Amino acid sequence: MYLRNGQPVSYPEGQYAAEHDTTLMMQFIDAHKADGKPFFGFLSLRAAHDPLQAPADWIAKFKGRYDAGYEVLRAERVARMKKMGLIPENAEMARWEKEVKPWDTLSAAEKAKQSRTMEIYAAMIAHADHQIGRLLDHLREIGEYDNTVFIFMSDNGPNSETIAFYGTAWINSHYDNRLENLGNANAFAMQGPGWAQASAGPYRLFKGFVAEGGIREPLIISGPGVKRVGETHNVLTHVIDITPTILDIAGVKQPTTYKGRPILPPQGTSMVPFLAGKQDFVHPPTEPLAWALWKRGALRMGDWKILYVEPPFGSGDWELYNLKTDPAEAHDLGPSEREQMRKMLDAFNKYAKDVGVVFVRQ
Repeated sequence: MYLRNGQPVSYPEGQYAAEHDTTLMMQFIDAHKADGKPFFGFLSLRAAHDPLQAPADWIAKFKGRYDAGYEVLRAERVARMKKMGLIPENAEMARWEKEVKPWDTLSAAEKAKQSRTMEIYAAMIAHADHQIGRLLDHLREIGEYDNTVFIFMSDNGPNSETIAFYGTAWINSHYDNRLENLGNANAFAMQGPGWAQASAGPYRLFKGFVAEGGIREPLIISGPGVKRVGETHNVLTHVIDITPTILDIAGVKQPTTYKGRPILPPQGTSMVPFLAGKQDFVHPPTEPLAWALWKRGALRMGDWKILYVEPPFGSGDWELYNLKTDPAEAHDLGPSEREQMRKMLDAFNKYAKDVGVVFVRQ
């Protein structure tokens, strides 16, 4: 069940959420176009969240594309990232996680199901991308495209979970997960660890972890005021920078109260000076940016990063990496860079105290 203005709403029978939500966004924009005021739209597509489902004709576009397996796909993607300059030519790939079964050890039936799952995942992404194209075309048609700033990002790393996360027996009793039915509305597929490892490319671990595979995401910004057109930059930003950036673009200061209640000041830094080409960074290399999730913690200062992940996924101790030379977080520099480690641990401890982190080792 979904709510709109506090009231339950349901989706039309047979329509995919990405298509429905995009159409609704266009309707919202059109409903207020006559007032001549600027608009803010937040379109949060759920593709490719589980369960993986997509139109049959979109799935058919990817038939056979992933039959070679996830090791091959990962190698292809990492090679392409190096060619595009996204990672260094000599960058290593993170280790294969133990829960990923080598492709050549799978049975024919397992390979078929795995390939089908990734075909659905790709179709879901492509279908969502098509919906974004529909929205952009609509903004062109109503004359608002050239006057709109677009911010596109995803929310976390690839998902390594399987249906066991929800309970295999329950899923199998409520859904038809036969191979020929996967992708339909009454089937429940998930990406799983093998394809998640491939989707993370050279990076370590997945969604739910504060290693690079769980927190490093693409960010695309275009529109008025963006001078770095067509450029790709490996500049450290954080999701907390989005709100200050939008307020800066709109020329709005966040109020200090709402209905008599105080509002906490926004965290983060506006990206506008960087987007306008006035500076080459968003956060200076001495500024700490931290993450904490479950028993896991991380903190960045420029290219330096400390990381804590519990066993069996990590060492159970704090580790230190230089991401400029080691994006895979493969070589712990903590023992040799003790001063850097201490400085960053102190910064994390302050962050933990300020925001109330209670589970991460400090």
